[in-house]
Amino acid sequence: MNAVSILLAVAFLGGNVLPGFAFQPGKTAVQPTVQLRVSANGDVIKEGNAVRVKPGEVVKLKVEVIHADGTVSDVTNDSKSRYFPESPSQLSIEPGGRVVVLDKAREGGVKGVGIIYGRPGDPEIGAASVVFEVESRQPANKLFAVAATRTALGVGESARLTVTKEMPDGKQQDVTTDPRIQYFTTSESALILEPGGKVTCIGTHGQPSDSASVTVTDGVSSGTVAFDLHMQGPGPGLKIDVSKTSLGEGESIRFSVRSLKDGAVPTSRAAGTTYVVFGGKGVPETGLLTIDDSNGTIVATKSLGRYNRRSAIIFARNGDLFGWIELKITHASAKS
Repeated sequence: MNAVSILLAVAFLGGNVLPGFAFQPGKTAVQPTVQLRVSANGDVIKEGNAVRVKPGEVVKLKVEVIHADGTVSDVTNDSKSRYFPESPSQLSIEPGGRVVVLDKAREGGVKGVGIIYGRPGDPEIGAASVVFEVESRQPANKLFAVAATRTALGVGESARLTVTKEMPDGKQQDVTTDPRIQYFTTSESALILEPGGKVTCIGTHGQPSDSASVTVTDGVSSGTVAFDLHMQGPGPGLKIDVSKTSLGEGESIRFSVRSLKDGAVPTSRAAGTTYVVFGGKGVPETGLLTIDDSNGTIVATKSLGRYNRRSAIIFARNGDLFGWIELKITHASAKS
């Protein structure tokens, strides 16, 4: 990518210059030194192509750096990777490269996201831009209506979703538990999804307030509901105790689940405890960690594939009590 990409990313900021980057009309003091390769929902975006989206859709971006020696690194979640929407009122950028096309996005319009990797003085600086083309909204009978018992949640508070679809005869059908329905969260480190359409706020990324959305789809129809998240809340009722918080591929650690209310230890699924594991894709990933409740162990996946390291969030629920913990999984050959 050339300097135009960085200038375009600055334009997406509405003319605001990034701290430490000096720009002047017609030239820039910072030149990209590495190429960025960007994928949208697993497909590499070819230069000049737009990503076609619909209002309410969630797109997961993946950003990779192609180093000078030809090796490739995934920097999607790297602290040096920053994302800037051209139209914040129509595109929402969540941590980890998740782009939410808001329901009020103008159909038929073109929106952009600028991406910058690196900071002033770094030997590797890259820039890229992604163009989103908003398609026409589907007919009313092709949209899900998604409602929540509440849309303002503090940390440790939950809400239940109801998903309905208008049928050809005009009647509303509840499809909340339809097995064809899939739920996506735009920020699983803030808003966790559980089977059956329950959502729980587990954080606000260190800010007093935050926001996240849930998209519901069956591959044809879709719908979205947004949540306002706040730091103030009851917090967790369960504590997940682990022998350590970092695992290598295939490594096993000890764990238990303890009630902060009465000290009970309902680790076993037989005691009514359920577990959900998220790994950064907005949907549960059952293969990332194996939770053996009978033996009290958590086993990491045997292979991270092309990833050097990944973060995993375990969410446990027992009745009205729940808790969560984040674990790190490291590739066997990666340096800590």
